[in-house]
Amino acid sequence: MINLLVATWNFLSGLVVSIGGMLAGAGIWLLDIAMIFHNDLPRLEGLLVGVLFAWMLTHREKNPVLKMLAAPMKIVLDILDIIWHETLDSIADVWKMFTSWLGGLYANVRSGVKSVYTGVTAKLLALKDKLKKETDDSE
Repeated sequence: MINLLVATWNFLSGLVVSIGGMLAGAGIWLLDIAMIFHNDLPRLEGLLVGVLFAWMLTHREKNPVLKMLAAPMKIVLDILDIIWHETLDSIADVWKMFTSWLGGLYANVRSGVKSVYTGVTAKLLALKDKLKKETDDSE
């Protein structure tokens, strides 16, 4: 009976050691792959991380663990979204201010040119009338 228990114990302990060795080997392999990606293939690593984050964001409502992991990323994305919208609003406001300033400048230049044109035209008409009057008087 003891031999049966010893054989069973040896089988179970060997099975646990083998499974532990397999898990340790898989973990070491994953860490080696991660180091290769990080050191030699940073663009591919970034792409894979981006795909992982996108997958986490799309599936966060279905799994509470993914929801917990995606929460900080969601906060960062919300902040970036606010910054984007505020930047676009600021650019639109600056554009409106610049175009209104240019419109005012154009109106001022146009009124100045128009007043100079009107003044020159009036003086030329006055000169024409004066010359015409002198010509009529001399005849």
